[in-house]
Amino acid sequence: MDRLDKDANIKLDILGQQPFFQHLYTQITLGFSLSTETNIQPIIDQLQTGIKRAADTFPWIAGQVVNHGASAGNTGTFNISHLAGAPFFTTNDLRDDSSSPSFEAMKSAGFPMEMLDQSVVSERKTFATDDGPREVLSVHAVFVKGGLLLTFAASHATMDASGQGQVIAMIAKACRGDIFSSEEIRIGNMARENLVPLLGDDYTPGPEVSSSQMSKEKSETATAEDATTTIPPPSGRWAYFNFSPSSLADLKDSATSTLPEDSTVPFLSTDDAITAFIWQSITRARLPRLENPSEKVKLTRAVDVRKYFNVPATYPGLLQVLNFHSREPQELVQPSSLGAVAGEMRSALFTTAKTGQEWDLVGRTRALATILSRSADKSGISLTASVDPSKDVMLSSWMLLKSLFEDADFGPSIGKPVMIRRPSFDFVEGLIYLLPEMPEGGIALAISLRDEDMERLRKDQDFMKKATYLG
Repeated sequence: MDRLDKDANIKLDILGQQPFFQHLYTQITLGFSLSTETNIQPIIDQLQTGIKRAADTFPWIAGQVVNHGASAGNTGTFNISHLAGAPFFTTNDLRDDSSSPSFEAMKSAGFPMEMLDQSVVSERKTFATDDGPREVLSVHAVFVKGGLLLTFAASHATMDASGQGQVIAMIAKACRGDIFSSEEIRIGNMARENLVPLLGDDYTPGPEVSSSQMSKEKSETATAEDATTTIPPPSGRWAYFNFSPSSLADLKDSATSTLPEDSTVPFLSTDDAITAFIWQSITRARLPRLENPSEKVKLTRAVDVRKYFNVPATYPGLLQVLNFHSREPQELVQPSSLGAVAGEMRSALFTTAKTGQEWDLVGRTRALATILSRSADKSGISLTASVDPSKDVMLSSWMLLKSLFEDADFGPSIGKPVMIRRPSFDFVEGLIYLLPEMPEGGIALAISLRDEDMERLRKDQDFMKKATYLG
């Protein structure tokens, strides 16, 4: 692909055909320390040139998501088509704005949510509501006293967090003036169709995809309830917590030591341990208001499935599904269950060859891709269709984006990021992000909870022994 011509169309990954994704953007903000005497114009020129160079090699990042063939009962097909010669790039200089904190102040506070609002750091909000083009990517540079906040807002239909991290690394390489290898160009522009093999015509959908399907009756009932309900939505907010290297090590040791004796998992990762701990802690904070404390609660965990389908780890598209876990609250919150919960999360990543289960991660991904492919109307299919945000948790780990602390080197005048964050956006109850481990160690956790749950979590002694509230 030399250019994305005006009449060209790139069909999105089958998982990116879900209608909900078309209005969803993911913002990743990188923070760079700059001298207060820095002349910002050369930096702006370098970024603008690098973004254009990257788009010359990977033209789809300058495209837009468009729909073809939508009609009554048919959600159509989503494709990337031509929009511009480069992704939208905008800047804002807040160095002399007294209401804007300095980069050093942000760093000293731990880069809390309250200092990183999407309305300041990004031109594109998380939930797109305008009638304009749905650009694949936009970049916004905000200069504050002593630093640069560089935000990449990407259409979630076109890439997951791993893919977005790869796009950021590609742009950084272009800003440095480095040459892309033929293999990087091949993978960066590889076709998005048929990456997940579909199941045969004899496949009949069953429980393996029930978590991602909403019945027509349920959908219509939910719509009617939304239109007639007088109960206001709960008040909630986002906040960051920080886990130190020693806390992370303690959590991993605790999870490993409480693994059931009959467990077959060969190891637990830090990601497994902290995810289990977070789920326990949030559920404990919610227990006082749960109407039925014996009813199971769920956790969804985003999983990158590239390696399961022999797709390169640097593929910059969308190849992510969810693993579902459920437990009774009273059982889940017991400290002794940490290892069992973490072990279940680890074993859910295994294939049938190891588990002997009929539907492993590969099979469930193929099943989801198959029903998406078969369905003319995909509006009833969503990865989180069965989630109740008032009691369930949706977790996305960005820990693999740790490589950006090295790979996102934008050249001498900008350098490498010292911070990676998800900026604050609309309250989405139960949504959680694990941020990449910082170069000096430690992991930031972004949590969106209703106010009463957040207050109880902050007063939870077991949780706060391991975490530090940043805000």
